Amino acid sequence: MEVRLVILMVFFISIGFILSLGANKNFKDKLNGPSVNQVISDYRKKQAAPKVAQAEAVKAPAMDPGKMVYTKKGKCLTCHGSDAMGKASQQAPRLAGQHAWYIFTSLKDFKSGERKNTKMLPYIKKLTEEDFQAVAKYLSGLKQ
Repeated sequence: MEVRLVILMVFFISIGFILSLGANKNFKDKLNGPSVNQVISDYRKKQAAPKVAQAEAVKAPAMDPGKMVYTKKGKCLTCHGSDAMGKASQQAPRLAGQHAWYIFTSLKDFKSGERKNTKMLPYIKKLTEEDFQAVAKYLSGLKQ
């Protein structure tokens, strides 16, 4: 007798649960809602496309200051070559791998007139000591 009673109680509880599901409109909507693939697709569509301003914010790394002096500001590569290995045709020595202190001191001496080099003076007369330090550091780091 007790088993019948338990079965009957489970039956009525199940019927009540099923009826309550039918009355719950949100549950029906969830059952009949979009598929998982549709939800993922909608999510991806809502993602903001990258803005042009964001894309422009990504910049290339700045050029080494010493390299800028060597290639653009001082135009040292005109005589010493793009690899700073010197050019015999210009009687320009190799600068790559030289000690930074030597390059810096030489540039200061050329600019002050203590060392004479009429070919170099037009290229270095507008350069500052900071430019000399930057280019000396850059050249000393190049492979010989």
